[in-house]
Amino acid sequence: MASATSSDKLITVLNDPENFNAKHPLQSSWTLWYTGTGTTQDSWSQQLTVLTTVSTVEDFWGAYNNLVPVQQLETGSSYYFFREGVKPEWEDPHNTSGGAWVIQIMQPQRSQDDLFLNTLLATIGSCFQRHDEICGIIFAARRVHNRISVWTKTASDKEAQESLGTQLRELLGCSEISFKNHQNSTQSGKSYSYKV
Repeated sequence: MASATSSDKLITVLNDPENFNAKHPLQSSWTLWYTGTGTTQDSWSQQLTVLTTVSTVEDFWGAYNNLVPVQQLETGSSYYFFREGVKPEWEDPHNTSGGAWVIQIMQPQRSQDDLFLNTLLATIGSCFQRHDEICGIIFAARRVHNRISVWTKTASDKEAQESLGTQLRELLGCSEISFKNHQNSTQSGKSYSYKV
């Protein structure tokens, strides 16, 4: 990217992919994390690795285009795409009162890469009515089914959760998705709070 002076004309990546000097800022910065296979609960936080933080459209595409596609992730691996300053942990203060919309992806199914990308784009583009409620997105590659989870910060705000869930279901073309309160997630045997 070339640097711009006050007399330079602004050139976007659309005008010149090699010599642009203007970037398009996102409303929020987002951090991409990763955990690989063999991660146990005891070592999970130690293996949680920051890959990058993005604050512009161009930075996002640079990061996304260099990721291993989600359909090629090894079983047990996960990507975490969270607002900057929010760790993808139930214990993070931004997440303790929240929950997650969970989409189970049975294999093989439509392009999981497309589902993940569409969720990311709608999130960074603030396309959801209650976009401020979203803390982050997880793609988890698992043996039986892969999973996309959209973490939110206020599980008790049923109206906000149902709005987000309905929009997410429509965006991804799912027949049904489920919401689970993080407090229930920490207790085995607890079921989903509600479905849309």
